[in-house]
Amino acid sequence: MREGMKRTLSALLVGASLLVAGPPAVAVAPSPTVASPSAAYRLPALVPGLPRAVRETTRPRRIEYVPRSEAAPAGRAARCSASTGPYQRQAERYLGRQVDGRQSTGDCRAIRRFQQAHRIAPATGFAGPVTGAIVRVMRARKDPNRAGNCPALAQRTACVDLNRQLMWVQQGGQVILEPVAIRSGAPTMETRTGSYRIYLRHRHHISNLYGTRMPYAQFFDRGEALHGVYEDIFSGAGSHGCVNLTMTDARRAWEVLRKGDTVYVWGGSPACEHAFRARPPGPRGVACDTEGDERDSEARPRHHRPRRRAVECACPAGPRTPGRADGRGQVRRLRTRSGALCARRP
Repeated sequence: MREGMKRTLSALLVGASLLVAGPPAVAVAPSPTVASPSAAYRLPALVPGLPRAVRETTRPRRIEYVPRSEAAPAGRAARCSASTGPYQRQAERYLGRQVDGRQSTGDCRAIRRFQQAHRIAPATGFAGPVTGAIVRVMRARKDPNRAGNCPALAQRTACVDLNRQLMWVQQGGQVILEPVAIRSGAPTMETRTGSYRIYLRHRHHISNLYGTRMPYAQFFDRGEALHGVYEDIFSGAGSHGCVNLTMTDARRAWEVLRKGDTVYVWGGSPACEHAFRARPPGPRGVACDTEGDERDSEARPRHHRPRRRAVECACPAGPRTPGRADGRGQVRRLRTRSGALCARRP
């Protein structure tokens, strides 16, 4: 009996230790590292190439992000960069240079002329994210829908390409608003893909969720909208799901689009954009696939339709008939027996 009491006491002591200290630690094997397609290049921590005082006084149209060691201090002329930027290959290919992904004196001069022509400051020849975005815009101008990802509809269609971070407007296959650079959702708040219609337009909208201004807001899906931003669209990890535009581009989209027009979104934000926008503090940064944003998706995307369910039409009066609603709970094409449109949520 004494031995049984000892065993019981030992068990109670072990249980109490587990309650206080928790279960014993278990060794876990580290997760395998996924190699980047271009692991030879590592994205450095980038900062605005101009100091704050210069940015506030001169206000150039576009401010390039450069390595911290190459940021030009106030009063000093920008020198030609010897560093290879994350979009070196894209710039070399567009400018007709030898595509080797390595900065040279000739490459720096060619990229510098491109930056000066497109008002990118400082024009040091460093192929940063702003230069890469403008290169994508210029390459897409001839035929932005070359891959056929955006449907050629009779009505006006805002085509949002998350792969290349571009947007343009077309109608009947003809481009009526040339491609512009955008900023889509952050990695944890990705912009939802699919085909939508603009259901609300508000020129001076203020978000009731975040309290931020959303000028020229054109909503197309559960709070996600095309709208302008006052800050730099090339900074930050991304939006809360909206498609951010510069104020100039947002105003032009406002003038072209109308309520009821189609917004078609496809693709996914390139990993290189998120790696840059995260700007890790370490000096080596993170591995970046510099060719990721260059490859256009040639295959037509598969459009997944949400499963629909029958709901009871919630019109205020009159005989009611069951209607249809999508998986997000928004009623579509609901009518009473008298023919009146029922547009309320279930």
